[in-house]
Amino acid sequence: MNKSSNNFSNKIILGTANFGTKYGHFNNQIDIKQHDRIIKYLKSNKITSLDWSFDYPNSFTTIQKYFLRKINIDSKLSINSLNKDLNFLNSNKIKFNTIYIRSPEILDSSSFYYLFEIINKLKEFKIIKRIGYSIYDINLLEKKNYPKPDVLQIPINIFDQRFLKTKYNNKYYKKNTTIVARSIFLQGKLFRSPDKYISKIENTHYTKFYNFLRLNNISAMSFIKSFYASVHTIDKIILGISDLKNLKDFVNSNYKIYNLKTFNAFSTNNKQIIDPRKW
Repeated sequence: MNKSSNNFSNKIILGTANFGTKYGHFNNQIDIKQHDRIIKYLKSNKITSLDWSFDYPNSFTTIQKYFLRKINIDSKLSINSLNKDLNFLNSNKIKFNTIYIRSPEILDSSSFYYLFEIINKLKEFKIIKRIGYSIYDINLLEKKNYPKPDVLQIPINIFDQRFLKTKYNNKYYKKNTTIVARSIFLQGKLFRSPDKYISKIENTHYTKFYNFLRLNNISAMSFIKSFYASVHTIDKIILGISDLKNLKDFVNSNYKIYNLKTFNAFSTNNKQIIDPRKW
């Protein structure tokens, strides 16, 4: 049964990497003239969360106007830029919903706990509400035996279902950790029917995906949205957009609840396809 988009809005966190900076595989940057219109559209559709990073300083002029307007802001702290990020946070008197530790699975124990204690203090002083981990590899994280986060942010999309196929998927879900999926469009490549931007290694996989969409008369946007609606353990998604039209298309597209086996045919562990760091 197809469903309207209205019930989906509370899953959406808007990514802001390309607000003021070129970002992603296609170096997209959102026109500054659209910023206010995008934020107004979010509010009118009850989308109240943004993902912003200290790595995106050019987007701050847009984002700062909304810190005090009932918008939840999530961000990340990195051990490599910690002092600069903390100074920025302190000087701008920002309060966050979630602060993530970036890539804790590759940090040594002393670096991790140094970061964790700082963020835990921010939580105690009510500067932030939740502590999160932003990771690439759940297996590496589990080997560390670090404290359970309030939020876990991890790449999950139709091609990259590695986390969903591990025992940790249900483990974190049952422990009431909020699961946030990022890289939901593979930086926009999921919308590229095999073309010059798709490598020979990726071509077979993308061809299979687009053949399925054509045979079933489904748009890529609707099918991607249906994927996240169908996986009950995914609480939130970070939605990266190219412009206001792209945002409206996603919000307004219908979705359908599928049996998860439908998506299995598109799952791959090939990092040349699913890991942007390998492109």
